[in-house]
Amino acid sequence: MTAERRHPWGDLRGLKTRTRSTAFSIAWGLCVAVFGGAAPFISTALIAGTGNTESPALMIVVACILTAGGYLWFREPARNVEP
Repeated sequence: MTAERRHPWGDLRGLKTRTRSTAFSIAWGLCVAVFGGAAPFISTALIAGTGNTESPALMIVVACILTAGGYLWFREPARNVEP
């Protein structure tokens, strides 16, 4: 018997497609606005704080690590179906 991995925000499969799509669109737009819009300011602050012009690369590395973690945590439900 295997333990089923639960999503921190609950089971989203029970929601209607339109609701899931709207929630995803809002989350995507918010992330793009916050992280994409704030990236130049964060980069400038990192350069000013460290004095190293390559320090904004650390921000990209952290984003990649978080993305990989999210990819591994939230698997496609169809992949977890046992034959």
